[in-house]
Amino acid sequence: MRMREGDYGICEETGEPIPFARLRSEPTTRYTVEALEDLERERARDRTSSGGDDDDDDQQPY
Repeated sequence: MRMREGDYGICEETGEPIPFARLRSEPTTRYTVEALEDLERERARDRTSSGGDDDDDDQQPY
């Protein structure tokens, strides 16, 4: 779908191009490594500030 829409290879978080090496190793990725790390840090911080573990650990941001 993303290829058809013309946004394959573009990070959904930053709008920056995803490096070819990353796309080659993770063809379905929607984020650059940096953006994914930021999202994971935010998620961990939110989980910590909410007082515990949430039950949606199976939901990955990528």
